[in-house]
Amino acid sequence: HLSIRNVVLIDKLDLDFTSGLAVLTGETGAGKSILLDALGLALGYRAEARMLRTGTDQAVVSAVFDVPAGHPSRQELEDNGIDASDDQLILRRVLGDDGRTKSFVNDQPVSVGLLKRVGEYLVEIHGQFETQRLLDPAGHRALLDAYGGFDALTADVAVHFEKLLGLQASLSAAEESARLARENEDFLRHAVDELRQMAPEAGEETALAEQRRMLQHGEQISAAITTARQAIAGDDGIEDKLTRAMGDVERAAPKAGGRLDESLGALQRALSEIADAGGFLERAEADLDMDPQELEQAEERLFALRALARKHHVEVDQLADVQKKLETELSDIDAGGENLTRLKAELDKARHAFREAAEKLSAERRLTAAKLDKAMAGELEPLKLGQARFDTEITPLDEDKWAAHGMDRVAFRVATNPGSAPGPLNRSRSGPGSGF
Repeated sequence: HLSIRNVVLIDKLDLDFTSGLAVLTGETGAGKSILLDALGLALGYRAEARMLRTGTDQAVVSAVFDVPAGHPSRQELEDNGIDASDDQLILRRVLGDDGRTKSFVNDQPVSVGLLKRVGEYLVEIHGQFETQRLLDPAGHRALLDAYGGFDALTADVAVHFEKLLGLQASLSAAEESARLARENEDFLRHAVDELRQMAPEAGEETALAEQRRMLQHGEQISAAITTARQAIAGDDGIEDKLTRAMGDVERAAPKAGGRLDESLGALQRALSEIADAGGFLERAEADLDMDPQELEQAEERLFALRALARKHHVEVDQLADVQKKLETELSDIDAGGENLTRLKAELDKARHAFREAAEKLSAERRLTAAKLDKAMAGELEPLKLGQARFDTEITPLDEDKWAAHGMDRVAFRVATNPGSAPGPLNRSRSGPGSGF
C-alpha cells in the first residue's frame, strides 16, 4: 500500500498493489514520475524541497509491505535494534518545507541510510532515467548466483576465503614479529645471559636484606649472647642459684608435709627452661658467622639484584619471570624460521583449497550464464528485440582481487543492433515507461 500526502500536485492519494512486478504507463505528463518520486521518498531516496505541494508545510509518504519471516529486510532492521516482528513493515518519510526529512520504520525513527538499505530489499525501480541495480555491474555476480541457486557453493568459497585471509594475517604478523625480534636479538641474548648468571629467585631480596641487617649488627648480637650465657651458666649465674635453691627445698620438703611440692616442681621446670635457653644461645652463637666477607658478598648480591630490577623496570621478585619471558622470546627467534615455514605451507594449502572451491563455482557460473543468456533471448523476442543479444561475461580476477564471492567478475552485456559487439547494459538502455 502506498499513501501519499502533499507531494507536488498530489493532495491525497492511496494506492494498493499486488506483489511482484508493477508497471506504470501513460503519456507524458500523466504523473508517472511524481508517483515514483513519492515512492522513492519512502524508500530513502534523495529528497528535495520542490517535492512539497505548494501551500503546504509538510509532505508525508508511507509504504506498507507484507514481508515474510526470514526476509533480509527484517534482519537488517533487527541488526540495527529495530523491532521487525510484525507481519507488515511500514516505511514512512516526512518532508518539511526546509527540505529536511524524518524517517521511520514501524513508527520508530531511523536514519535515512537505514531506510534506504531496507528499501533496497523491498523495491527495485526500473525507469528510463532511474538508477537501477540491474544496470550496476557490481550487482551482476549476485544476480547470476541467485539465478543458479549457488548458496552452498558460495558459502563454501566464503569459508575457504576467510581461512585464507586469516592465514595471510597470521603470516604477516609472524613476519613482522620475526623482524622486530631479529632487531632485538642482541639485546635479548645479553639480557638472558645476565639473568642466567644472576639466577634470581623469588623472595631472595627479603632474605638477603635480613641477612645483611643481621651481619651489620653481628657484634651487638654476639655481645648480647655472651652476656646472656654468662648470666645463665657463669659463676654464681642463674643456673647455679636455681640449683642451690632446688637443693635446699628438696632437703626441707620431707619435713614440710607436702607444702613444698609445688615449689619444688616449679623450680625443676625453671631449671629445665634455663638449660634450654642456654642451649639455644649456644647454637645461635655457633650459627652467627662474623666473617666480614659474608657481609660484603650479601651486600653486593643485594645491590646487583636491585640494579638489575631497575634496568628491567620490575621488582626484584619479578626478575625470575622476566628471565622466563625473555628466554621464550629468544626461543621464538630461534624457532621463528620453522614457524614461518609452517605458516607458509598452511597458506599455500589454503590458497589451493580456495582456488579449487572458487574454480568449481566459476565452472557452474559459466554453465548457468549460458542458460541465462538463452533464457533472456526468449524474453527479448516478444519485446520486438529478437535481433538483440544478451551476453553474460565472466572474467577471472587477479589474485589481489579475490574475495569471499570467488575470483570472477560478472557483467551483463547486450548488443541491441545486429552485428554489433555487446556492450554494458547502462550504455544500451532505451525505452519509455517505468516499473518496480
